[in-house]
Amino acid sequence: MFIKEGKTDWNLLLIAAVLAVIAGAGVFDFTGDITEQIASLSDFPKIKGPEKVVKDETAGWKIYRNQEYDFEIKYPDDWNYGPNILRSAKEPHMVFCPSELIDLESDRGCKWYTQTTGFTDTLSPILLFVEDWNKFKGNTKEEKKNIAWCKFEEKKTINNIEMEFIDCDGQKRAYWEDPAGAYLYKFFLKNSEFSTEFSQMLSTFRFLK
Repeated sequence: MFIKEGKTDWNLLLIAAVLAVIAGAGVFDFTGDITEQIASLSDFPKIKGPEKVVKDETAGWKIYRNQEYDFEIKYPDDWNYGPNILRSAKEPHMVFCPSELIDLESDRGCKWYTQTTGFTDTLSPILLFVEDWNKFKGNTKEEKKNIAWCKFEEKKTINNIEMEFIDCDGQKRAYWEDPAGAYLYKFFLKNSEFSTEFSQMLSTFRFLK
């Protein structure tokens, strides 16, 4: 093409070389542009999928709130609570019971029973006690808890409250103090059938201050 009758056509060869340079530069620019665009795409934040919503299983539950001792705890919507008639009325000694154990015929809130020996006890599966440390015998708080015959399981912090979990012959208990250290809180599970409610209720306990 560029050789005519044994002679090189330098004009055409020069023009072809110039066109080749121009075309090459265009391809380079196009390739560089594509590379930059691909790189820019990697700078975008990763698109996150929808976060898993944790269902609040205690939503809609009732709240037992005690302003004098500055605490509250939730209990199931179809449950009831009442006083522990075996304890002093000064501190909160509460029993919590499901619908089938609610006492509709008295002001006790939950049903109680009397054994043949004359001893009265509650049918409620969950109990909450608040007691003054000074009421207990013993020189140390561990002695005052009177749980030497129980088995320690673990310590766990719930709602910024350090709780001590104990097993007393199959009866689950949780112990903790109020912020001022004046009172001992005791949470009892008497019937393992209600272990779920016991854990859920405990997770809602909080001090108001």
